[in-house]
Amino acid sequence: MRDDLVAGGVDDPLVLFTGCPSEPGVPFHFWDPRMVTDRPDLWKTLLERPEHATESRGPIVPLTVQQVVEDDLYLKALTSPGLNWGDWEIQHSRPADDVQHYKNSAGVLLTHAFNRNYTVASPRTFDAYRTARGLAIVRHYALNENMMFDKHDKNILGYFIADIERAGPYCMMAEAHAMANGDPTMIGYLVGGNFGRGFPTYVRAFNVNFLALPALPSKVVKGAASDDEVVVRRIDTDKHGTWIAVVNTSLHGKRDARGDSRRNRIRCGDRPADHDGERRGQRHHVSVPAANVSRAMKYRKHAVPPWPTLSHIPTTTGLTA
Repeated sequence: MRDDLVAGGVDDPLVLFTGCPSEPGVPFHFWDPRMVTDRPDLWKTLLERPEHATESRGPIVPLTVQQVVEDDLYLKALTSPGLNWGDWEIQHSRPADDVQHYKNSAGVLLTHAFNRNYTVASPRTFDAYRTARGLAIVRHYALNENMMFDKHDKNILGYFIADIERAGPYCMMAEAHAMANGDPTMIGYLVGGNFGRGFPTYVRAFNVNFLALPALPSKVVKGAASDDEVVVRRIDTDKHGTWIAVVNTSLHGKRDARGDSRRNRIRCGDRPADHDGERRGQRHHVSVPAANVSRAMKYRKHAVPPWPTLSHIPTTTGLTA
């Protein structure tokens, strides 16, 4: 396809190849019943009840996100062939992603599938899919499909589907965590119907900041914030200064996270002040300014929402961590 685009006159095409065709994305590479949760202690007793038994496969075992990361369970899932059902031979239609062959491929990227929190928690999965042209991630929406019947088993609506996402600001939690842990340069979506978001305010807030950042590699600035759940990334450019991305990965607001080093500070708690030259979209956010990234620059306040999301801070000089 890339070569056909070039032959057709397309200058420097970029082809994104998504190896997994399923609605919910990539499952683990085994059939063992597992469930990922941040509170396994609340689920263990419930899942051991008889009505939740999975016959010969044993009880459903809750895992933490950290267990998935430490054991590279999602990385193994991404780079394993599709699980087979009986004699369907699914592994032939969904072979393993051979990410190593695309590292230096000109104009072709394998996309990194994501949806739930554990799919965006490990930097190793993102690094595996990163190429010289950047990192493309694609969200696979969980598809709720069913047929609705009345009490006489008569079909009411016929077949219908609904794409499912989290409520409110948490609809962008996966994207925020992906930015904190993986530094994607492209984000795409696969849905079962017409693409529409339930909470567009939070989506626009994230997108405005994500699209304002240069599509260049960034590095985590360790110790830039006093709170470990606030991740700071910096993008250095040759001619356009340094850009800062601040990501709140918490489930809660961060009103008093601070970070100081000799020449930079990230401070949370003040409301942003209007000023000339404010970048598009930033006035919609609340509660985190950044200042003092250099002794020489004039301080400008920028805002980060107190929910899992992203804000960007353009500067006119380099950042010393």
